Amino acid sequence: MADITGYMETVKTATANAVPVKMIDNGDGTYSQAVGVSPTSVTSTTYDMSAVAITSIATVATPASGKQIRLMSGTFSVSSACSVLFENNAGGTTVFRTPVLLANVPYNFDLGMNGILVTTANHVLKATASTGTVTITGTLRGTEE
Repeated sequence: MADITGYMETVKTATANAVPVKMIDNGDGTYSQAVGVSPTSVTSTTYDMSAVAITSIATVATPASGKQIRLMSGTFSVSSACSVLFENNAGGTTVFRTPVLLANVPYNFDLGMNGILVTTANHVLKATASTGTVTITGTLRGTEE
């Protein structure tokens, strides 16, 4: 087994600003940082939804100019029982669909580390309810790239 004492010491003394990097096993008991792989930092963005009517398709998140939204997670509730369909821009391209939700019960979702990228820069994220007159309240989280 390779001696990783120095590596472990680095991990123990890492600061809150440490960024993980991909390490390659050199096969001789040493490790080096993977070539062409550099740590990146992405700033998360939150999108507030305050009683947005989603009875018909409505915008719930707008990116900065020239950016694409990557939907990562969210916490929200709906005013009436329904499923919520999140779509790209004018609709027609599904980004994410919830199961049927109960009225006024918080719903949390997490789309993992990669999330789901809206297809084109400057496209907004829209939402629509499956039935009835519905408003959505909560927060969506993601990145803009």
